[in-house]
Amino acid sequence: MLWVLVCVFYAQAQPTTSNFRINFKVDQFKIDDTYKETLDKIVSEAKTGSYYEISLSAHTDNDANNQYNINLSKNRAQAVVDYLTSKGLNATYIETQWYGEEKPEVANNNNQSKLINRRVDIELKKFQFNEIADVFKSAGGDYSQTFTLSSVGENIIKGKNGTQITIPKNVLETKDGKAISNENVTIELQEFQKPMDAVFNNLSTICDGKILETGGMFKISATYNGEELQVKNGKSLPVEMPSNNIKPNMELYTGITNGHNATEWVERNIPFEPKRKTPLKAPSTKLDEKYLKTLLQKLTT
Repeated sequence: MLWVLVCVFYAQAQPTTSNFRINFKVDQFKIDDTYKETLDKIVSEAKTGSYYEISLSAHTDNDANNQYNINLSKNRAQAVVDYLTSKGLNATYIETQWYGEEKPEVANNNNQSKLINRRVDIELKKFQFNEIADVFKSAGGDYSQTFTLSSVGENIIKGKNGTQITIPKNVLETKDGKAISNENVTIELQEFQKPMDAVFNNLSTICDGKILETGGMFKISATYNGEELQVKNGKSLPVEMPSNNIKPNMELYTGITNGHNATEWVERNIPFEPKRKTPLKAPSTKLDEKYLKTLLQKLTT
């Protein structure tokens, strides 16, 4: 089945960031009870999002030697990780760094300053996805390519993955049937040639309850001065699309968006012509003329 995508759009989610700090007693990495409320707040906030990331930065004052303080700051970071995970957060989403005495916030010239430097700084990034499609869209990247047609005659556009679409002269019109020349028409093309592309863009593989196998998908839309255009009735856009997965008996489908904001497919019963990228060459055979003459003499005697 050769798939053609009609239209699906999603907005990427932006994180909200919160910062926290806890401090430690001299030469200690045990979390003081007064700071457990702060850590509990981090846990509560993280769990209200669809996804979270936490960064820990652990430090000491300048008492003792540098290697001792590196190890002490590492233990402080681990103590915070252990507390957060004991409350249900996932350690996979927690990044830890420890610097010992290397990055003081203030000069270590009195006990109060040293207390400030004996710290773990915590940054919480919380993501709120309205749909799982937002997650996939963020992971998949931007598939959109935009072209502006410059000629009133025929135009040919080619996507970065090799999809080539011919826009014949006078083939486009507005939704109310007004004819549009090709000049200054904006074309948006998206190419989906791998199964993972379908996952990233919330494209189902379903047609009438049956699972399809894709040989490639694309979406194309056209606008003029912000107004959506359509192909005139009875006209078509010739398309060439590369694929490593074309199989016998594949067919053409177009997509519709269902009530769950996912794309399902409708069989079009429109033929397409598979072409090899490199044409097959006829086999070359070198004839042995002497041997052929010998055979001819045997046949005539």
